[in-house]
Amino acid sequence: DKSTATNLLIWSATIFAPIAVLMTYTSWREQKKLEIVSRMSEDELNQIEGLMCKIFELENKFRVLLYNDGVTEKYKKEKIEFDFVLKSLHELRDSSSFNRSKLTYFLNKVDRNIQNDFFESYFNYLNILVIESDPKMMELMVKVDNERIKKASDELFDKSKNYKILLLKYISYS
Repeated sequence: DKSTATNLLIWSATIFAPIAVLMTYTSWREQKKLEIVSRMSEDELNQIEGLMCKIFELENKFRVLLYNDGVTEKYKKEKIEFDFVLKSLHELRDSSSFNRSKLTYFLNKVDRNIQNDFFESYFNYLNILVIESDPKMMELMVKVDNERIKKASDELFDKSKNYKILLLKYISYS
């Protein structure tokens, strides 16, 4: 009969509408999350590129410091420039740490490990450069451990490559 068919259609429409809205909202929310993660990943990639450029600059200043014979006036001038680049590197890193912590929230455990590996090798490499450039080391004419520096540098650039690939993966999600 027609009234039963009409009632069934009305009943199915009232059931379908909330389910459709819920499905739409859920997929919209996921899409919005992916867009936000993509944008944060892109910002992080730009920050990492900036950090790596500053590291190249710092490494060049470090190499110039090594060509001095002890602590000379030239060394002191070069050390001031080295310290200035180091300070700007820290400022650049600190300026992006808040966004990085928000991005870390969205990363899975494996991806967080890749991020942590990069920053661990970053800090290790910076510490080596700072220690090796210390005037006390230069005064004592302590031989620079080039092998250790090379190993730390290679590790940093390998980890940065992995982290950049990870960020590109998240950028391409949107």
